[in-house]
Amino acid sequence: MSFPNRVEVVFDYRRGDTVKDIATHYGIHRATVTEILRRAEVPTRRYGLPEPVREEAARLYVQGLSIRAVAEHLGISYEGARVGIVAYGGVLRPPGRHPQHS
Repeated sequence: MSFPNRVEVVFDYRRGDTVKDIATHYGIHRATVTEILRRAEVPTRRYGLPEPVREEAARLYVQGLSIRAVAEHLGISYEGARVGIVAYGGVLRPPGRHPQHS
């Protein structure tokens, strides 16, 4: 990738474009975008659920909802719900049916 294009990649990322969008725009792999940013010493953004969503996931799980039900209720992925629950100190129950608390 030419130097001017690498500069544009950095500019696009700093403007707020996602790595995926930049890769698609320039026809390169996401790993190439990440490498260009690393070499330019550009701090990369961390993605994940906002803290209030993680907190709500943990609260709902403690109230008895399954991870899948928490995910559906919040409109997030199963893995996102699981990570949110654990991030807030939730202890995951063994898989299987559990009695619902009223």
